[in-house]
Amino acid sequence: MELREMEERENGVVLLERKTKIKTRKNRKREKRKEKLKEGEEEAEELLQDPLDVFCKDIMLKILKSLNKRSITLSLLVSRTWNGIACSDMLWTSKCEKLWFGKAHIPRLSLIQGLSKLAAYSLSVMDGKHAHITKEDLCDHIWEFHFN
Repeated sequence: MELREMEERENGVVLLERKTKIKTRKNRKREKRKEKLKEGEEEAEELLQDPLDVFCKDIMLKILKSLNKRSITLSLLVSRTWNGIACSDMLWTSKCEKLWFGKAHIPRLSLIQGLSKLAAYSLSVMDGKHAHITKEDLCDHIWEFHFN
């Protein structure tokens, strides 16, 4: 009987040791998975950061200058800081120059001093959508005559 009891005790100890080894392996695997998830979350947080936090305003202006007008106007809606950059005259001056290049008539309203370049651009686009010439358009334009 004593031998049996001793064998049962030894078997119990061996079983307990095996179970603890298995548990420690599982715990290690869980810890590794948690570490990988934490690393992945940190990388995801880095990717989800606002570009204004990562880049300075000058770089964001250069990026916005390369976009089309629709994308820039959509960036106005992102946040207040994005709106401040996307409304800047530095950005819209080049857009206005491209729009006005080679035009015979530039609306006088868009040339008012103190008016933002975004507003001037918007007024010029709206003026370009007129289907007919009004009396105000004829009187607004400074006419020049060239004789040969």
